[in-house]
Amino acid sequence: MAKTTHVSEAKKSAVKKTAEAVKNHKTVMFVSVKNLPSSQLQKIKKDLRGKAEIISAKKSVILRAIDETKISEIVKLKENVTEDMALLFSNDDGFELSA
Repeated sequence: MAKTTHVSEAKKSAVKKTAEAVKNHKTVMFVSVKNLPSSQLQKIKKDLRGKAEIISAKKSVILRAIDETKISEIVKLKENVTEDMALLFSNDDGFELSA
């Protein structure tokens, strides 16, 4: 008999939300937030408000969301996902966001 594990509704919702964001945005950036002070991350979020959406999630949630998209170009990026990651989504060009 196979052992089943309980996955919380919050985690399922986070995976679904992240996968939908990947599918629905033109620009997806994987951003390391390791050693980034929370005040600096909050300032970045504030500066990008209206231009981009930032989702900080556990590595397992990000990896499951990538798998759920079934987009081969995105799935190839799984090897770059490490701990302390955030995903940045936008319909603007990445270079326009950095300016």
